[in-house]
Amino acid sequence: MRVASRLLAHLGAVVLVGAASAGPSAATPIVYTLQGTFVPVGGSDGLGLAGATLVVVATADTGDAPATTSSGSGFALGSYAPASLTASFSNRPGSAPDVMLTYASQIQAINRFSPGTTADGLMLESAQATFEGTAVSMPAFSVFFLDQGFFPGAGVPPLPLFAPGDVASVPAGFLSGSGSAYTFSNRSVTAVPEPGAVLAVGVGLGMLAIVRRRR
Repeated sequence: MRVASRLLAHLGAVVLVGAASAGPSAATPIVYTLQGTFVPVGGSDGLGLAGATLVVVATADTGDAPATTSSGSGFALGSYAPASLTASFSNRPGSAPDVMLTYASQIQAINRFSPGTTADGLMLESAQATFEGTAVSMPAFSVFFLDQGFFPGAGVPPLPLFAPGDVASVPAGFLSGSGSAYTFSNRSVTAVPEPGAVLAVGVGLGMLAIVRRRR
């Protein structure tokens, strides 16, 4: 029994150490979810999306290296390529079927510092995609954090995890195509650890709890 308990404790510690090594100081898988409700601009609903829901899901990693960087007076920026990027269109008028598409874009992490008062931010860049055979320009979703202190220092920022309380605003983006343009209401953006990383921590803690009960 002691051997089994020691083995469980060792395995639990190994799982936790492995999860910790993928933490913010190293690398944590992230799922960014961006959501909004389509609002036609100018009354034209050529794509039949008025009132529909757009959900964009991008997966990345806090340890990813930026594809490009830039800096200037009061800012430093890193552009990152998501591992995957999907967009789903649901709740469409007339019970039209849901549509899911994949496309390519980049996520920009922006570290702003004095001079200026604009807060740090994160942005999924606009990109081209095809929706039901029509070329569309996918929206740029932006997030402004509470202040310039979200990213420390003055260097190029990594891809971040953040909580709802870190977000000051989510400006409206635009989707356009087939002579119509849409903005978004009910906008939200979340950034959470990928379920696999959370599961690893849970398994590790569970193993250690079993050992403690046996003792």
